[in-house]
Amino acid sequence: MYYVYILRCRDGTLYCGTSADWEKRIRTHFTGDARAARYTRAHPPLRPEAVWECAEKGDALRLEYRIKQLSRPEKLALLAGERPLREEEAGLCSRLPQSALVSRDALW
Repeated sequence: MYYVYILRCRDGTLYCGTSADWEKRIRTHFTGDARAARYTRAHPPLRPEAVWECAEKGDALRLEYRIKQLSRPEKLALLAGERPLREEEAGLCSRLPQSALVSRDALW
């Protein structure tokens, strides 16, 4: 499985990434070590906003690209559940429930 995630940063910006192990990758962003993305080292993350699970790496990379192409208002609508993604509608990727994110807060 591959995952696409969106983090809300402390300055209010949003960061989107892809990983085969999203929990480990998000922990890396939160610690700010050298393996974290340059963006999240400069804009420390506050919390994960959403995670999508995809069966294939290519699907995850396409989804990440599509999310990164959205404007900020479109991303906020996506996070609010007001804007479905083509990949979700086609069943290629599915969004994890918010409870899956909340239960992992103890890791950070």
